[in-house]
Amino acid sequence: MKQTLYEMSQGFNNLMELCLDETIELDAVEAALQSVEGDVKQKCFDGIGLIKSLEALKEESVKESRRLAERAHVISNRIDAIKRVYMDGLKAMGKTHIDTGRGRMAVQNNPPALIVSKLLDVKTLPDEYKKHIPESWEVNKAAVKDALKAGKHVPGCELVQGESLRIR
Repeated sequence: MKQTLYEMSQGFNNLMELCLDETIELDAVEAALQSVEGDVKQKCFDGIGLIKSLEALKEESVKESRRLAERAHVISNRIDAIKRVYMDGLKAMGKTHIDTGRGRMAVQNNPPALIVSKLLDVKTLPDEYKKHIPESWEVNKAAVKDALKAGKHVPGCELVQGESLRIR
């Protein structure tokens, strides 16, 4: 079963299978990658194919997860609608519950929920109904970064130059 989009050497096809096996530890995948033999150019050529194939599979997975989330949302809405129909029907018959061989369907009151008007001015509320939330500070990352680039010392902060592999 070939799952790659790109032609790769057998070693990289095997590596693809390892990458897709969720039971394999990442260390084992890295060790397998280092054990593949060949010249640097071919290994990079196959590595690009491996990375692009995995990126395509990741995108497919993200799209599928969105589709499934949307489906779950639709099903949830259907469940709510069906429950409303049954609740309205039970109320119309003057019943609070019906027992069946599959279970009990009952209309019950929910716990009271507090609704606070959007027009409420909290200042007008008595103190016993208010709580103080202290201000919090956050790091202004843009200002700190600019200061460090300008050569200033900012306690507890530093600029770190990272690297990543880009494939175009």
